[in-house]
Amino acid sequence: CLKHFHLIKLSLTILILFVLIFSLNGLNAAIRWGIMRNEQKFPHEIDFYSKYHLFFQNNISFTLHYYNATRENRNASVGLHVLNTAIQRIPLSGWYLLRGSHYQEMKLWDKAEQDFKFLLYLIPTQPEPVYKLAQLYVLTHREKDAVLLLERAFSFNQFQINLTNKMILFDMKKLYYE
Repeated sequence: CLKHFHLIKLSLTILILFVLIFSLNGLNAAIRWGIMRNEQKFPHEIDFYSKYHLFFQNNISFTLHYYNATRENRNASVGLHVLNTAIQRIPLSGWYLLRGSHYQEMKLWDKAEQDFKFLLYLIPTQPEPVYKLAQLYVLTHREKDAVLLLERAFSFNQFQINLTNKMILFDMKKLYYE
């Protein structure tokens, strides 16, 4: 019975040490990220972000900086992984927009089109998905589809009006007349 007690005590001690080490690592990561965020000095190394991603996978700012670091280092597969993880954890429309643009840069036209079309229904009051999809159609030599899409968007005129959307609508009209 004493032997079992020592075994349980040893197991519990090892478990507590593991939890303590994991917690201290997380605390260290939080402190480092907080300092960098406050000083506006973000690292550009993917290794930093991949090391601490587990602790900050629900932090939108961290994830966005991680994605930008993958773009700066021209690591498309890691960038796609970051966006897919972000969509699974926090499915924001902005992640889909970034992923659609990422697919477009990778020349994965069908996947980019799928994300942009999904956004047409997810956020119908925002013109950016329409514009991105029209650009994709022009890039893939589907100008007739782009024209039809833009004409439909202009006829419904359901977009929220703010400065950003006015600029996008201007670009959409430019694209339409070109």
